[in-house]
Amino acid sequence: MKYKLYRILLTMLGFAACAPQPNPGTTDSTDNPPDTPVENLSGMYGPPMAEYGVPHVNLVINGAVSDPDGNPIPGIKVSTWNWLSGQVSKKTDAEGKVEMNTGLESWDLEQLYIAFQDIDGPENGGTFAADTLHFKDLEVKQIGEAEGGWLDGTYQVDFDHQLKPAEDSE
Repeated sequence: MKYKLYRILLTMLGFAACAPQPNPGTTDSTDNPPDTPVENLSGMYGPPMAEYGVPHVNLVINGAVSDPDGNPIPGIKVSTWNWLSGQVSKKTDAEGKVEMNTGLESWDLEQLYIAFQDIDGPENGGTFAADTLHFKDLEVKQIGEAEGGWLDGTYQVDFDHQLKPAEDSE
């Protein structure tokens, strides 16, 4: 009974919203990517956010998506996801390129992912398997200084990623 009262009191003060949440698709709170990253991203808005004082970064993502022969793939859904902010997505253009500018609440950029999903099927050069890149495997550069307060600066990541054909399309 005593702990239930503490839990209710802390929840009313907003502390429950600050608790780490596990990645969808996993059973623990480690930084392992979800087992099926793209499927778990759809409709995912993340856990409740703390109201005050959440460190955040501005993030610039530039990239190109191609097939194994180096041909650009238009219409690929590119999403960035972390356990705190949820998902931000954009489709590749006619040249297979994507640029996203977003703000993310994050204490650790290494917990971020870039997920790829072929959402138009064979329409733009074939059907491609979903894939995920982990930020800790990419070069993340700080391009802007922290401006004080909770803004931890502006970061940029560039990628050039090849998608494999889906197994059922071969």
